[in-house]
Amino acid sequence: MRSKRAAKNNSIKTDARALRNTTRWYKLSSYMRQRYPVCYNPFNEHSVKEATEVHHIFKVSDYPALAYDKDNLVTLCSQCHGTITALEKKNIDTQWLFIREGYAKSLVARAIH
Repeated sequence: MRSKRAAKNNSIKTDARALRNTTRWYKLSSYMRQRYPVCYNPFNEHSVKEATEVHHIFKVSDYPALAYDKDNLVTLCSQCHGTITALEKKNIDTQWLFIREGYAKSLVARAIH
């Protein structure tokens, strides 16, 4: 029998996969990459790099209401996105890399209401 955590992780992956397969996400992620073509560089590890990925600051699984919110998105290069994804898989919070404290509270408040 699968554990509850394994079932939840599978559900999260399915939700994220389903989101990425929508026309709405395709258009929004394309817009974000055009509007912000340079990696946010959250680790300050490289110079200017093309942004190839669009990342949710607050996870869709935790805040589904923010899935298509531009304020919850940041553009990253594949290297930075890979590092952030690896940290999140280890349950390490990465939100602090992208947001100011007051801004985080207002964004979460929008998701809840």
